[in-house]
Amino acid sequence: MLNVDFALRSDRTMKALTGLSRSEFQQLCPPFAQALSQQVQSRRRDRQRKPGGGGKYRLDRVEAKLFFILLYVKCYPTFDVASVLYQVHRSRPHRWVQTWLPVLEQALGYEVVLPERRIDQIESFFTRFPYVKDLWLDGTERPIRRPQDTDRKKRHYSGKKKRYTHNNLLLTDADRRVLALSPTQPGARHDYALLKAWDFPQRLPPDVVCWTDRGFQGMKKDYPHLSIIQPKKKPKGGELNAVDRFINTQKSRIRIRVEHAIGGVKRLAAVTQPYRNHRPKMEDQLMLVACGLWNFHLKCTA
Repeated sequence: MLNVDFALRSDRTMKALTGLSRSEFQQLCPPFAQALSQQVQSRRRDRQRKPGGGGKYRLDRVEAKLFFILLYVKCYPTFDVASVLYQVHRSRPHRWVQTWLPVLEQALGYEVVLPERRIDQIESFFTRFPYVKDLWLDGTERPIRRPQDTDRKKRHYSGKKKRYTHNNLLLTDADRRVLALSPTQPGARHDYALLKAWDFPQRLPPDVVCWTDRGFQGMKKDYPHLSIIQPKKKPKGGELNAVDRFINTQKSRIRIRVEHAIGGVKRLAAVTQPYRNHRPKMEDQLMLVACGLWNFHLKCTA
């Protein structure tokens, strides 16, 4: 069985297994314990057995529970592999994930590191992020297993990745924090179609600039009141001149921040490897938690 105390001896081991350093792990333990206690209290009110009663629990410490769910998000083992690592039946890790993933999400919420899900209320968005002057917008895809249903195949097939995927939009800032995360959608939907379905605000403060890539062509026309910076698209059948290519290069060097943010989120295998869970909406929850863990890491290292 995996030993948390042994893993806590080394930052290298902790980062490899959980994505967090030892100090970050210890800092996340109190809010996780608080969320875990709240989950226990919200269960059946008519139960006669006290919390903790019953058979001996394999993971009885808060640190062990947090270590397991972080291990799952970071390494994304199958339940058969997790059952061998923890010497239990494979149904036990499945139940642990269903129980403690919402607890981890709530703990990250206590730390105020979860990204916003809706940004149509622009006043509340800039109340939470008052110093943001530049926003970077980009999409990211993650592979899924090949659907058996023909309609699902059409909805999830990404012509860009040439495979079946899920898609999300991320809105980040200059510090690589993920400020907002769109709902998870099938991979056949284009980035700009996702943006329009996300109810992106028609207006932003005049001093806020939104940086995008070529996947958002038409945004300047549909959102004329926004300050948008995009690379210039090559004309059909032609080439960009040297000046336009140089300007595009400079824009890309600035826009690389959003790629760094996406790379930080995708350190976690649960949002990188092909998605294989069956619980409804779990793909969205995993992406939300991954963004929250990346923001938590940035918060701890700031």
